[in-house]
Amino acid sequence: MIKDDIKELMAYTGKPCLTIILPINAGFGNDKYNDGLLKKAMDEGKELVIGKFGSKSADALLTNLKGLDKSSLSLNARGLGIFISNDFIKTIELPVTPDYTVDAGNDFKIRALMYELDRVEHYFALVLDANLIKLFSGVGDELKEIKDGSFPKKYTDEFEHEHGHRQETGVVSGPEKSTIVETRMRSFFKIADKELGQYLQNNNDPVFVLGADKTEGYFMGETRHKARVASIIHGSYGNFTIPELVKIIHPKLQEYSAVRQQKQLDRIDSSIDKNMFTSNLTNVWNAVAEGNCRVLLVEKGFKQKARVSRDNITISENDDNSCEVEVDDAVDLLIRQALKKDSEVTFVEDGKLANYGKVGLIKRY
Repeated sequence: MIKDDIKELMAYTGKPCLTIILPINAGFGNDKYNDGLLKKAMDEGKELVIGKFGSKSADALLTNLKGLDKSSLSLNARGLGIFISNDFIKTIELPVTPDYTVDAGNDFKIRALMYELDRVEHYFALVLDANLIKLFSGVGDELKEIKDGSFPKKYTDEFEHEHGHRQETGVVSGPEKSTIVETRMRSFFKIADKELGQYLQNNNDPVFVLGADKTEGYFMGETRHKARVASIIHGSYGNFTIPELVKIIHPKLQEYSAVRQQKQLDRIDSSIDKNMFTSNLTNVWNAVAEGNCRVLLVEKGFKQKARVSRDNITISENDDNSCEVEVDDAVDLLIRQALKKDSEVTFVEDGKLANYGKVGLIKRY
């Protein structure tokens, strides 16, 4: 998972560090473009590293970088993160298309990766049919069907005989037949919902339900997971391909994502009312240093030069001799400090925190 990758990158203490993040054009005919983009990033990275650290200090890094020349970016991923140092190299496939980034410094630039992680939506899609229920796991526009002992769930004879009875002729008709069919169908969806529960544990991912009115009605009448259902998409989609399902789900996923970000901003008003909010870089920095940060909210493009103390406790946005270390981006360091203290970090679009100095913090206490 990308979260585990970020922790690994944060824990690395060697230097120099080179960060390359590339958007990938997937599909036939794009290999030449992708390989050319990699070559461009390698050249820029080499120039940056030598300019900041010299070729002698980065000799092993440059050797590792040169080894990428044999790589091909003809991948199915939307993006790729490449992280290289003298004794470290790691690549991470990204499910969304990132901004092109090449950066060299004393640590890996995880902020771009954090932003990509924060904006991609993880979700489930449940496709309902009278005789078959399919479950899909989604990340952005990537969708994969779950195929295991639980799904796809087929309507079998066990449901036919579990409820109701038949006449001696074996034929059930009229109102009785309708009641038996409904009872069997509800049993089918109830069991499927129970097995769905195992996939919803340990995450807050939403569920998009796709199905005809009757089957959707049966499921919603039996499910114990109504709170997780982000949207109900009416129609018969049992025979749709994955690309067709992605096209159907995408608008609803965008709506969900917009609502989710607005809820994050709404938390600011609630925390202000409770005197649990602070803003502006210096105030937020102090709260993080004290361990009093539950949620850190940052505009995605906010960067700020500053001076900090060597223990990262004190910050000054002005020339302050008590803060010995000058950093090009104190916001990046702030994010790292918050993550180390198990705080939630959320990015918002530029301008959304204009009234708060581009950064805000919801306190723990």
